[in-house]
Amino acid sequence: MKRIIPVYIFQQVNVLLVSLYLLKLLCIGELTILQILYGASLISFLWMYGQRKQVVKVNMKLRLKWLGVGFVSLLLISLCFSLIHAQGTTNQANLIGLQHQVPWFSFLLFLINASMVE
Repeated sequence: MKRIIPVYIFQQVNVLLVSLYLLKLLCIGELTILQILYGASLISFLWMYGQRKQVVKVNMKLRLKWLGVGFVSLLLISLCFSLIHAQGTTNQANLIGLQHQVPWFSFLLFLINASMVE
């Protein structure tokens, strides 16, 4: 829980930076600098979390049980959302639209930062 909330905040900040650029509240130089600072702070957060992480011994049976429960729950959630939002645009279509609106370097930083958070 201590890690989930900051990671969620990091996701929202990444989207906020690109949204402010699209609203023309940031210029390209400011966006690039803020994305680099964002990436550095994310790396330092993940590194600090990795330093404090305790090794917990978990047997294989319990690990497979949690993996199965997680997979089934993700499958059910995705099926529910696909039924509710059958006509909505996909994430790929949204990213392609964003790619044409944002300079390539900022788009690349956006994808790298999003990948680190995930």
